[in-house]
Amino acid sequence: TSHPPSITPRERHSSEPPDIPESQVSYEACFLCGQDCGRDVRVAYARAGVGKARGAMYFPFINLLPCPPGAQGVRNGRVHCCPLCYSVLEEIWGAYRLSLSEDLITSVTSFLGRYHTALAMKGAGTAHSQIGASSSSVHIGSVSVCYLCGAELVAGGEFQLHVNPPGRCGEREPFFPFLTVHPPAPRAKPADATGLVSACALCYHDLHAQWAQHESQVSASSAAPAPGSSSSSLQPASSPWARQYSCEAFVCFFCRQERRRQGGLCAVTVARLPVFLYAPRGRRTLLVDDGRRLVIGSCVECKAMVLAGQSMQLEKERDQQGPGDIRTDSPSPTSQHKHKTSSLVVGVAEAEAESGANTSALSESPSTEPGVGHTPSLPDTLET
Repeated sequence: TSHPPSITPRERHSSEPPDIPESQVSYEACFLCGQDCGRDVRVAYARAGVGKARGAMYFPFINLLPCPPGAQGVRNGRVHCCPLCYSVLEEIWGAYRLSLSEDLITSVTSFLGRYHTALAMKGAGTAHSQIGASSSSVHIGSVSVCYLCGAELVAGGEFQLHVNPPGRCGEREPFFPFLTVHPPAPRAKPADATGLVSACALCYHDLHAQWAQHESQVSASSAAPAPGSSSSSLQPASSPWARQYSCEAFVCFFCRQERRRQGGLCAVTVARLPVFLYAPRGRRTLLVDDGRRLVIGSCVECKAMVLAGQSMQLEKERDQQGPGDIRTDSPSPTSQHKHKTSSLVVGVAEAEAESGANTSALSESPSTEPGVGHTPSLPDTLET
């Protein structure tokens, strides 16, 4: 039985670019996932014929991926990756050798699906259930829905928005008086006696980001006037009680189409991979980064295709594990959905490749768009 070729430690070190000191190689970031490789750096090939071993693994989809901070870019058709990502590539190559389906090595989707599976098997994020105590609470025994978008809130995923100024800090802490007149989503509860309404992670962080934008504008307008101008001519600072917020629509991360938020916003939780982190995002695109996982704002159609792609990947792997399984080239009934799902992720990767990867981490250069930034921990599901 033939096995997918692998790179021995001796081959791996000999295939690394000679001008990279060993001390730097040992601690660089993985090109595929952005995590620290540690001392066990592996080499992956982006095109055929680069590896010295005959029949060495190669994955053209690597050329579509952005280069994360701390990682070496594609050099001479090769990149460095961590052991986990390398094991995923070995699994993909094994499936490719069995089926000879080019989509396995050219589509980013084939890597993403298996990477999430590998993370789940590794148990990453199992203790990932705490949320900032001051910003969320859990109601047990009843199903709550987001006041703004109407999404059902699972245990550990319910955040609280203040209608009135909270605590003793007065108007210095975020509060949203417009919620008293904003029509709630169906089945959403009105503000309780303490002036709180429930919200999902995306809507909660979106409003808080908009609050921060208003605060920065207040600071700018309160700055010293230019020479020759009168302080009395300055416009009064925006009152927190009169601020306007945009919460009627959003832009889907995948298809980039504007959608109605209420009843149309879905959260998709994915691994914190560069293909998602550094993809270009426009105004009203919703993304929450907790430092471990990403929660992405998606429309109903795109979420369904992403989940269908994950389900199809698992079914395909189970079929290939069966004894005496004979693969055919006839398209499956769901091949059209698979193509669309792959196109969603590839479209994100290609857009990033065209615009140029932003090599600064989000926590170092926070976006000015609502819903983007480093935020508290979030639930560990892949589809809620």
